[in-house]
Amino acid sequence: MGRRPRLLAPGLIYHVAARGNRRQDIFLDHGDYRAYLTRFARYRARHDASVWAYCLMPNHVHLFIRTGRVPLSHFMQGLQQSYTQYFNLRHATVGHVFQGRYKASVCADDAYLATLVHYIHANPVRAGFVARPELYLYSSQATYLRGRPTALVDPGQVGALLRPMAPPQPTSGPPTEPTSRPLDVLASPPEQPEQVLGSRAGKPLLANAARAMEECARQLHVDPTVIRSADRSWGVSAARALVAFTLVRRLGYPVRAVADVLRRDPTAVSVLLHRLAPRLVSEESLAAAADRLARNV
Repeated sequence: MGRRPRLLAPGLIYHVAARGNRRQDIFLDHGDYRAYLTRFARYRARHDASVWAYCLMPNHVHLFIRTGRVPLSHFMQGLQQSYTQYFNLRHATVGHVFQGRYKASVCADDAYLATLVHYIHANPVRAGFVARPELYLYSSQATYLRGRPTALVDPGQVGALLRPMAPPQPTSGPPTEPTSRPLDVLASPPEQPEQVLGSRAGKPLLANAARAMEECARQLHVDPTVIRSADRSWGVSAARALVAFTLVRRLGYPVRAVADVLRRDPTAVSVLLHRLAPRLVSEESLAAAADRLARNV
């Protein structure tokens, strides 16, 4: 069955969701989030669009947009292509960053608009990243609390629609729509970027990443303790880089979680990925080994 056609006229209000290719992370550090938001603001101004809310999660984004002079497709094409070029250049990767085409739903009901803004801002709470939405650095919740427009978001455009609603408690189940309860809007100092990014690496995630790392090591016929060790010999370093690449780029684990199970600094893991990426492009046997490893883990 073919895809349903989209309604892409100017001046419509959309909830847009875009996910990383193969559900992999599209933001690896604070610089990536900042680069996306910079481009988001640029295309908002260029196309005279209104951004009512946004939330950037490690492997997907939620955007709440009213289009201006041009349809949504032009806006999103420019934004995603620009960020993909940035990401591939910075992290020495190639290919798609986003998975397929983005999802876009037209919104028309005012009551639903208010619910949707709260729903988008509550994403980091549901994921267990922060206790309250305003503590998350990469959403527009703090802009709403301050009540002042920025280059990206003008909270006054939808502020009158918002009813007091409480952020949901973190759960392991699928996301649900927020319920109507009083919202505690006591602003607290934002956490540091590394705290927000690191909070994803909770115990269940670390346990899964550790098991995946051990299975990768077995597939490569290397003792997992050697992969974690300080051994920097060529063979061990090559195996460690391939394991890190498989866990982050193919299986979608966050860099910080992989760094923890490899007993390395996150920066060191990022360097491993950066150095390995060009070789995967030029060496077919190495790329095949990475594909085989991801399939068998």
